[in-house]
Amino acid sequence: MNSNYWYPEERVHLQQTIVVEDHKDMQVYNIWDKTYTVEEISSLLSRTGFEDIEFFSDVTGRAYEEETEILTVIAQKK
Repeated sequence: MNSNYWYPEERVHLQQTIVVEDHKDMQVYNIWDKTYTVEEISSLLSRTGFEDIEFFSDVTGRAYEEETEILTVIAQKK
């Protein structure tokens, strides 16, 4: 059984999978994804020693667009 949950205030997504086999215990697997804004990513990278931070809308280097579904980040370690 699979379920998906979105927690908008924290911008967190949970994909939960429950596996039940005959005569065995139930296993629950939780996969959490946290979403970040471009500003948050930039700040986190800067604080952890990265510079020359660039954002793109895909892996081919297409210019960043705010509504993109794919985000590629290139940064250089100081």
